[in-house]
Amino acid sequence: MLLLAGDMSAQSVARALDAILDGADARQALGLKGRAGQRSAFTADRLMQRDMLIRTIADCHFSRQSVSDQARNIASVAAAYWRRAARLDLDLDAMPESYAATPREQLFRLARLPAEIPRERTIRAILSAYRDQAGVHAD
Repeated sequence: MLLLAGDMSAQSVARALDAILDGADARQALGLKGRAGQRSAFTADRLMQRDMLIRTIADCHFSRQSVSDQARNIASVAAAYWRRAARLDLDLDAMPESYAATPREQLFRLARLPAEIPRERTIRAILSAYRDQAGVHAD
């Protein structure tokens, strides 16, 4: 029935349920556990969200800078946030209003994924790949 729904998500769930009923490992069938040499769907989704939040920080707060400068500034702001507020923010039910429209807004979301901010070099690679996809020349 799910396979006939036409929705890609429903079809994926249907295939996973069929695999589970046929004796496959449930975590692997649902994409929660990656095959050897692959990331799980959960990890891949978390990384995609992390990259999106990093790109949002760059676009909203450092848009007039080169990719290298963006990466350096994001790494600096993130390191300060991780040192001071990230652990305390995990216990909050909602984001503090003072974070709105600042890099901390995205960092707050990043801390809840859970995902750590990558090093400057990785941030630069994330931003460069994004610029390449968008057809924008990076530094």
